[in-house]
Formats: sequence, C-alpha cells, structure tokens
Amino acid sequence: MSEKIRHFSHQHDLVLCRGGLEAPCGICNRLIRTDQNRYFGFECLYRIHEECAELKKKRTILVVGNPKFFN
Repeated sequence: MSEKIRHFSHQHDLVLCRGGLEAPCGICNRLIRTDQNRYFGFECLYRIHEECAELKKKRTILVVGNPKFFN
C-alpha cells in the first residue's frame, strides 16, 4: 500500500509507520505488536494494522421479520 492513505474508518490521513509502540488497532482491536507496520494518524494518535487498512468496507444488513417467510 502507499505511504499515506485516507481510510474510510477515520477522518484524518494515515501514514505508514514501520514498527512502534504496542497499541490496539482501531479496526479489529487486536494488539499491534512493536515489529508490525501500522497506519498512524499523527493528529489524533489513531492507528490500524497495515492488513486492516487493506480490508474493504462491508455493509451489514439486518433483516427483521417473520422467520417462516425466509424458509
């Protein structure tokens, strides 16, 4: 991926950083280890895994209704 991105999950640009302090990912909430690359927002300290930045935005649709209708 590029060195600087605009990700749908956040309002600021994120910059690719190689390593850094351990911290939770803003997407998956798993720990970003010190040896992992991450995208980082310097304005607000937001960070995400490099892999999470590559995920596409998904749409979830909740259907509520009569269960017999769907069988």
